[in-house]
Amino acid sequence: NGIAVVHPNKKVEHTDNTRFAFVRDQLKTKEGYLEYNWQTPGEESFHSKALYMVYFEPLDWIRGTTFQVFLPLIEVEAYQAFASEANLPRGNENILFVDNEKLLLDIGKELLEGLGYSVETRASSIDALEAFQVHPEKYDLVVTDMNMPKLTGEYLASKIQKIFPGMPILLCTGYSTKLDTDRLKSIGIKKVLMKPVTLIELATSVRTVLDEAKVPV
Repeated sequence: NGIAVVHPNKKVEHTDNTRFAFVRDQLKTKEGYLEYNWQTPGEESFHSKALYMVYFEPLDWIRGTTFQVFLPLIEVEAYQAFASEANLPRGNENILFVDNEKLLLDIGKELLEGLGYSVETRASSIDALEAFQVHPEKYDLVVTDMNMPKLTGEYLASKIQKIFPGMPILLCTGYSTKLDTDRLKSIGIKKVLMKPVTLIELATSVRTVLDEAKVPV
Protein backbone atom coordinates (compact mmCIF):
# COMPACT_ATOMS: atom_id res chain seq x y z
CA ASN A 1 0.00 0.00 0.00
CA GLY A 2 1.15 3.53 -0.70
CA ILE A 3 1.84 5.91 2.14
CA ALA A 4 1.64 9.68 1.80
CA VAL A 5 3.67 11.75 4.24
CA VAL A 6 3.55 15.54 4.35
CA HIS A 7 6.66 17.12 5.82
CA PRO A 8 7.16 20.87 6.38
CA ASN A 9 10.19 20.93 4.08
CA LYS A 10 9.49 18.20 1.56
CA LYS A 11 6.68 16.09 0.19
CA VAL A 12 6.88 12.34 -0.09
CA GLU A 13 4.16 10.73 -2.20
CA HIS A 14 3.19 7.15 -2.95
CA THR A 15 6.18 5.52 -1.33
CA ASP A 16 6.48 2.46 0.86
CA ASN A 17 7.76 2.09 4.39
CA THR A 18 11.15 0.76 3.33
CA ARG A 19 12.34 3.59 1.10
CA PHE A 20 12.60 6.36 3.68
CA ALA A 21 14.02 5.79 7.14
CA PHE A 22 11.87 8.62 8.46
CA VAL A 23 8.70 6.84 7.40
CA ARG A 24 9.91 3.45 8.53
CA ASP A 25 10.89 4.66 11.99
CA GLN A 26 7.64 6.51 12.55
CA LEU A 27 5.51 3.56 11.50
CA LYS A 28 7.05 1.55 14.31
CA THR A 29 5.37 3.84 16.83
CA LYS A 30 2.12 4.58 14.98
CA GLU A 31 -0.83 5.13 17.28
CA GLY A 32 -3.50 4.23 14.77
CA TYR A 33 -4.42 4.43 11.13
CA LEU A 34 -7.27 5.18 8.77
CA GLU A 35 -7.64 2.92 5.77
CA TYR A 36 -9.49 4.07 2.69
CA ASN A 37 -9.94 3.30 -1.02
CA TRP A 38 -9.76 5.76 -3.89
CA GLN A 39 -10.48 5.37 -7.58
CA THR A 40 -9.23 7.38 -10.51
CA PRO A 41 -12.02 8.39 -12.91
CA GLY A 42 -12.18 5.84 -15.70
CA GLU A 43 -10.51 3.05 -13.73
CA GLU A 44 -12.41 -0.04 -12.66
CA SER A 45 -10.39 -1.00 -9.59
CA PHE A 46 -9.86 0.79 -6.30
CA HIS A 47 -6.50 1.63 -4.73
CA SER A 48 -6.04 0.87 -1.05
CA LYS A 49 -4.42 3.60 1.02
CA ALA A 50 -3.74 4.29 4.66
CA LEU A 51 -3.15 7.38 6.76
CA TYR A 52 -0.98 6.65 9.77
CA MET A 53 -1.47 8.68 12.94
CA VAL A 54 1.81 9.14 14.74
CA TYR A 55 2.75 11.26 17.74
CA PHE A 56 5.82 13.35 16.84
CA GLU A 57 7.27 14.44 20.17
CA PRO A 58 9.97 16.80 18.83
CA LEU A 59 7.98 18.24 15.92
CA ASP A 60 5.84 21.15 17.02
CA TRP A 61 4.57 21.75 13.49
CA ILE A 62 2.24 18.75 13.63
CA ARG A 63 0.37 19.96 16.71
CA GLY A 64 -3.00 21.49 15.98
CA THR A 65 -3.48 19.52 12.75
CA THR A 66 -7.16 19.09 11.88
CA PHE A 67 -8.70 16.35 9.73
CA GLN A 68 -12.08 17.04 8.19
CA VAL A 69 -14.13 14.02 7.11
CA PHE A 70 -17.07 14.68 4.80
CA LEU A 71 -19.75 12.00 4.47
CA PRO A 72 -22.94 12.12 2.41
CA LEU A 73 -26.07 13.02 4.37
CA ILE A 74 -29.37 11.28 3.93
CA GLU A 75 -32.15 13.51 2.62
CA VAL A 76 -34.85 14.43 5.13
CA GLU A 77 -37.60 12.98 2.94
CA ALA A 78 -35.70 9.70 2.57
CA TYR A 79 -35.14 9.50 6.32
CA GLN A 80 -38.80 10.14 7.11
CA ALA A 81 -39.81 7.46 4.63
CA PHE A 82 -37.38 5.03 6.27
CA ALA A 83 -38.66 5.84 9.77
CA SER A 84 -42.21 5.20 8.62
CA GLU A 85 -41.41 1.95 6.80
CA ALA A 86 -39.33 0.67 9.71
CA ASN A 87 -42.40 0.93 11.93
CA LEU A 88 -40.48 2.83 14.60
CA PRO A 89 -42.32 4.08 17.70
CA ARG A 90 -43.61 7.59 17.09
CA GLY A 91 -45.37 10.34 19.01
CA ASN A 92 -46.49 13.96 19.09
CA GLU A 93 -45.24 15.11 22.48
CA ASN A 94 -43.06 18.15 23.17
CA ILE A 95 -39.37 17.47 23.84
CA LEU A 96 -36.63 19.75 25.13
CA PHE A 97 -33.36 18.54 23.57
CA VAL A 98 -30.09 19.78 25.11
CA ASP A 99 -26.55 19.32 23.78
CA ASN A 100 -23.67 21.78 23.57
CA GLU A 101 -22.49 20.31 20.25
CA LYS A 102 -24.48 21.98 17.48
CA LEU A 103 -24.09 19.09 15.02
CA LEU A 104 -25.53 16.58 17.50
CA LEU A 105 -28.22 19.08 18.42
CA ASP A 106 -29.31 19.45 14.79
CA ILE A 107 -29.21 15.70 14.17
CA GLY A 108 -31.22 14.94 17.30
CA LYS A 109 -33.85 17.51 16.40
CA GLU A 110 -34.17 16.14 12.87
CA LEU A 111 -34.44 12.53 14.03
CA LEU A 112 -37.07 13.27 16.66
CA GLU A 113 -39.12 15.53 14.40
CA GLY A 114 -39.01 12.78 11.80
CA LEU A 115 -40.73 10.60 14.39
CA GLY A 116 -43.50 13.16 14.83
CA TYR A 117 -42.35 14.96 17.99
CA SER A 118 -42.20 18.72 18.51
CA VAL A 119 -38.62 19.53 19.49
CA GLU A 120 -37.14 22.63 21.10
CA THR A 121 -33.36 22.72 21.27
CA ARG A 122 -30.83 24.45 23.51
CA ALA A 123 -27.06 24.41 22.96
CA SER A 124 -26.44 25.48 26.57
CA SER A 125 -27.62 23.75 29.71
CA ILE A 126 -27.96 27.18 31.33
CA ASP A 127 -30.27 28.32 28.51
CA ALA A 128 -32.19 25.06 28.77
CA LEU A 129 -32.77 25.57 32.48
CA GLU A 130 -33.98 29.12 31.92
CA ALA A 131 -36.38 27.98 29.18
CA PHE A 132 -37.72 25.24 31.44
CA GLN A 133 -38.22 27.64 34.33
CA VAL A 134 -40.40 29.89 32.19
CA HIS A 135 -42.77 27.15 30.93
CA PRO A 136 -42.13 23.82 32.70
CA GLU A 137 -45.57 22.49 31.74
CA LYS A 138 -44.71 22.98 28.08
CA TYR A 139 -42.49 19.89 27.92
CA ASP A 140 -43.30 16.20 28.16
CA LEU A 141 -39.69 15.00 28.13
CA VAL A 142 -36.16 16.38 28.46
CA VAL A 143 -33.32 14.75 26.53
CA THR A 144 -29.92 16.01 27.64
CA ASP A 145 -26.24 15.35 27.14
CA MET A 146 -24.25 14.45 30.24
CA ASN A 147 -21.01 16.39 29.82
CA MET A 148 -21.60 20.08 29.22
CA PRO A 149 -19.75 23.16 30.46
CA LYS A 150 -20.95 25.13 33.51
CA LEU A 151 -23.92 22.84 34.17
CA THR A 152 -23.73 19.08 33.58
CA GLY A 153 -26.68 17.05 32.39
CA GLU A 154 -26.92 15.40 35.80
CA TYR A 155 -27.05 18.74 37.61
CA LEU A 156 -29.53 20.08 35.06
CA ALA A 157 -31.75 17.08 35.77
CA SER A 158 -31.68 17.76 39.52
CA LYS A 159 -32.63 21.41 38.94
CA ILE A 160 -35.50 20.38 36.66
CA GLN A 161 -36.86 17.97 39.27
CA LYS A 162 -37.00 20.77 41.83
CA ILE A 163 -39.00 22.90 39.41
CA PHE A 164 -41.25 20.14 38.08
CA PRO A 165 -41.10 16.91 40.13
CA GLY A 166 -41.70 13.85 37.99
CA MET A 167 -40.54 15.34 34.70
CA PRO A 168 -39.04 12.39 32.76
CA ILE A 169 -35.45 12.88 31.64
CA LEU A 170 -33.38 10.87 29.18
CA LEU A 171 -29.60 11.22 29.56
CA CYS A 172 -27.09 10.70 26.74
CA THR A 173 -23.40 10.17 27.43
CA GLY A 174 -20.27 9.14 25.57
CA TYR A 175 -18.51 7.87 28.67
CA SER A 176 -18.73 4.19 29.51
CA THR A 177 -17.64 4.59 33.13
CA LYS A 178 -19.95 3.06 35.68
CA LEU A 179 -22.82 5.38 36.51
CA ASP A 180 -24.62 5.61 39.82
CA THR A 181 -28.03 4.42 38.63
CA ASP A 182 -29.69 4.99 42.00
CA ARG A 183 -28.48 8.59 42.01
CA LEU A 184 -29.68 9.12 38.44
CA LYS A 185 -33.12 7.70 39.19
CA SER A 186 -33.46 9.97 42.21
CA ILE A 187 -33.11 13.05 40.00
CA GLY A 188 -35.64 11.91 37.41
CA ILE A 189 -33.37 10.28 34.85
CA LYS A 190 -35.41 7.38 33.52
CA LYS A 191 -32.90 6.01 31.03
CA VAL A 192 -29.27 6.45 29.95
CA LEU A 193 -28.24 6.11 26.30
CA MET A 194 -24.63 5.54 25.32
CA LYS A 195 -23.36 7.57 22.36
CA PRO A 196 -23.43 7.10 19.47
CA VAL A 197 -27.18 6.54 19.70
CA THR A 198 -28.90 4.69 16.86
CA LEU A 199 -32.24 5.78 15.47
CA ILE A 200 -33.92 2.62 16.77
CA GLU A 201 -32.49 3.15 20.27
CA LEU A 202 -33.59 6.77 20.32
CA ALA A 203 -37.09 6.07 19.00
CA THR A 204 -37.68 3.14 21.37
CA SER A 205 -36.24 4.83 24.45
CA VAL A 206 -38.14 8.09 23.98
CA ARG A 207 -41.44 6.29 23.45
CA THR A 208 -40.87 3.97 26.43
CA VAL A 209 -39.97 6.79 28.81
CA LEU A 210 -42.95 8.87 27.71
CA ASP A 211 -45.37 5.97 28.07
CA GLU A 212 -44.05 5.03 31.51
CA ALA A 213 -44.47 8.63 32.68
CA LYS A 214 -48.17 8.47 31.81
CA VAL A 215 -48.80 5.38 33.91
CA PRO A 216 -50.22 6.32 37.38
CA VAL A 217 -47.91 5.34 40.22
